[in-house]
Amino acid sequence: MEKGGMSPAEVLATTTSSAADLLGMSDLTGRLRPGLLADLVVVDGDPRPSRDSSRWSA
Repeated sequence: MEKGGMSPAEVLATTTSSAADLLGMSDLTGRLRPGLLADLVVVDGDPRPSRDSSRWSA
C-alpha cells in the first residue's frame, strides 16, 4: 500500500479501523477498546515509519 502512495499512518488505519468500518464490524473489532476483539502485534518502536522496522515471528 505504501508503494501505491499511502503514508504509513494511512496503511495502518486502512488495515484496521477503516476495514472494520467497511465490513460493518466496527462494533466488534478494528480498534483497541475494552470489549472489542483484537489480535496484537508488538513492535520495538513506532510501526508507522516503515513495515521493515518490525521483526515478524510466529
